[in-house]
Amino acid sequence: MPSNEPSSKQQGKTPSLFQKCLREKFPHVYGFLFSETPFYIRHFFGLLVGLGLLGGFLALSVPQWKSWDKIPFIGSLGSFIPPSDKDKYPEGKVIADLRLHILYITGGVIAILTLLQTNWKNYNDKIKNAHDIDIDMKKMEIEETLRWKDTSEDWRRKFSDFKENIKILKKDDINTYIDFANTWITKTPEKYKGDAVYESQRIIDALCSTLKEQGNNSTENIVHTLQKISSFYNSNSEKDTPWKEITYDFSDLWIGKPLHGLNLHNVIFSEARFAPGTGFTSCNFSGNCSFWGARSAGRFHIKSSNIAGKTSFIDFHAEGEFIFSAINMLEVDLLEFMSARFFDNASFNNMEFPEGDSIGLNHAFPRTYFSNRHDYNFNSNNVKTNLALRKLKGKKVKIPIESLLFDPNTYEYEFQNLEITADHYVI
Repeated sequence: MPSNEPSSKQQGKTPSLFQKCLREKFPHVYGFLFSETPFYIRHFFGLLVGLGLLGGFLALSVPQWKSWDKIPFIGSLGSFIPPSDKDKYPEGKVIADLRLHILYITGGVIAILTLLQTNWKNYNDKIKNAHDIDIDMKKMEIEETLRWKDTSEDWRRKFSDFKENIKILKKDDINTYIDFANTWITKTPEKYKGDAVYESQRIIDALCSTLKEQGNNSTENIVHTLQKISSFYNSNSEKDTPWKEITYDFSDLWIGKPLHGLNLHNVIFSEARFAPGTGFTSCNFSGNCSFWGARSAGRFHIKSSNIAGKTSFIDFHAEGEFIFSAINMLEVDLLEFMSARFFDNASFNNMEFPEGDSIGLNHAFPRTYFSNRHDYNFNSNNVKTNLALRKLKGKKVKIPIESLLFDPNTYEYEFQNLEITADHYVI
């Protein structure tokens, strides 16, 4: 039903003082001016019939207009009859023309009202259609949310059942863990990307925790996990995929085998222990990789590899020979060896730094400890490493300026009685 109340748009606004007074004293006038449905729409049929009757009545009654001059309100109608001329413009012709004009005007007004009514109907149909579409979209969103809730709960339930049945971890089990994570990443709608990252991280954390349990932490399991994960970064290296937000915690594990051709993204080897002869060859490091507090029991190497993300060796203990060779640094200042200790020979050879890089390895060794019993090699292809000749207990060794010599037997180090800052030494 048409409404005399203000429209929804008008209801959303604060009425002026004039509108308040008009609504209180003249509600019909207020409804006519500010109603949601205009007056001519609410009374369209009555106006149409009334105008037709009025026009017909006026057209038929033209001859009597002059005789009504004494009747109130309508007595002035006679003044609308043009003067006649018996020869040029007889009275019959005048009346006929006036009737015709009355009918023209009546028909024109009715036509305008009809057009206004049609326009109003089209406008309301458009509003209704937009409203219906909005309702349908909301229904679809609700249905999609409910479907996603059911799907995600089903995935969580299946993973929980799978995890509870794991006793001894096998390669097929590792594949299943990662397949569960990949399902979240590849099949989650874009609007629920946060769920995909969270659930995938939870699954990977569960896998890494299982790897650390006694009986599951075999070298074969660790290497297979790294290889399986690496395959996702090989195929998505240039894509913005949720896989790049996942972190892999291999901390406190025993790495007993050299690793080749891996994509290592956000991999944590904190406090891991590397068997003699292990290391990384032809690998790609990206994201944030950490070897914090890790130890190599013998010869350790990283060779023919790319480093594209922050790679930290803070507090790393290289108990055997340490080889950093043929490394392509894709960004500036990515390596950090603060507080690391080198007990044996170490070489940083054939390192390639980005064009325009003037830093190289010059900020990589703050308070890094090098043994006074060995020699160290720092040869890069395009950025020179600033070295200083240091002496401890009669032994002279060239090491980076910000680093220190130490005695691996007593752990004494040079400048031991000085306060050490990141940039220089102060008494």
